Amino acid sequence: MRKGSAAALILLIALTISMIAPIQASRISFNYRKPLGRFSRFLEVEFIGDGIRESFIGEDVIDLRALPPGTYHIIARWMGVEVGRWVISLDRGNLALNLDLAMTDLSIRVVDLEGRALQNFMVEIDPNIYGELRSVGGMITIRAIPTTINYVLKVSWRSPIYGTLSSTEVSILPSEVNGLKEIALPVGDIRIRVVDPMGRPISGAAVSLAGIEAKTDARGEVVYSQVPLEVNGSPISYELKVSRDGEIIYSGVIEVSRVKTSLVIMAELYDLKIRVEGAMDQPLPYARITLNRGGVELGTYNADEGGYLIIPDLPLSDYTAEAEWKGFKGSTTITKNDLRAGRVAVIKLPPYMEILGIPLTFSSLIILVLGIIVGIVLIVIGLMEYMMWRGRRLGVYPPKK
Repeated sequence: MRKGSAAALILLIALTISMIAPIQASRISFNYRKPLGRFSRFLEVEFIGDGIRESFIGEDVIDLRALPPGTYHIIARWMGVEVGRWVISLDRGNLALNLDLAMTDLSIRVVDLEGRALQNFMVEIDPNIYGELRSVGGMITIRAIPTTINYVLKVSWRSPIYGTLSSTEVSILPSEVNGLKEIALPVGDIRIRVVDPMGRPISGAAVSLAGIEAKTDARGEVVYSQVPLEVNGSPISYELKVSRDGEIIYSGVIEVSRVKTSLVIMAELYDLKIRVEGAMDQPLPYARITLNRGGVELGTYNADEGGYLIIPDLPLSDYTAEAEWKGFKGSTTITKNDLRAGRVAVIKLPPYMEILGIPLTFSSLIILVLGIIVGIVLIVIGLMEYMMWRGRRLGVYPPKK
């Protein structure tokens, strides 16, 4: 064999050996746009191809040596969920790959319906497949969560003031949550307006919601802030009491929700109507009236020129009204039924009529009339005696024997 032919044969054999010889080394790193770090313990990688099948558990960097050239499949699972699948072709020489897993971190702000941050809330995630969950400073932070499956995020918050729990559930696919920056819990402000049966606002009423008291303003309104409104999509009920001057004027249970945050409460208040009359049913103008309940004086009022008075918005109770007019006094009792029925409470005073600004009872009028008659008789008798005396003096009448 010629030297040239021998050299060509040696070169061909060398090339063939080099083509079927394994590459020297291959290093593959796994991350999700950041190193897995301590979360790599949940990672499982399968390397498959050309009769080779190797598994790596808890490693985010794997080294492969003495691999023949060819096509290989890499499958990555994290907590049993597939988070990556690749096909690679290996040639001669060293190979370094950096592969991104289908995982991400989530940061979600928890607020109420007014956009105010909530603290000390509770979070549950289903399924329980993620690296770390933290809720600090009104934020939910979920690290190392696969973006290949759907999750249900349940957030709940218990009010430290009212003691009730509010919760909501949100279905998320982490790969599509770029627009989900916050979760609004059904927690909001409740506006309660207290009115009487005529629809007039009641100011200064004491309103108690779940034991928390507040006073109504001039519009009859009170606002309770950050009240849980729903739990698992269902309305929440609260005990509500309204009192005025120590008397309960409303007691019941109210129901609130996302769409029901303003309520009008009709309190059991009534107008007390009083008329002060004389013995002939005539009105006694500008009579002074004092109202009492249970022996306690509630106030003093003046009737109008027709002897009429309306005291509005009184709690349902029994009352005593005392009237005084030019030294004459009288009283009457108003019952709960009288208030409900809207009856006019009449206070009768003795004056029968007024003469020259002087009030007279019937008896005093009779006495006055009799006195006037007696006076007239006496005057007539006196005049007659005088005329007789004068006539005798003038000789008109014969002297008295």
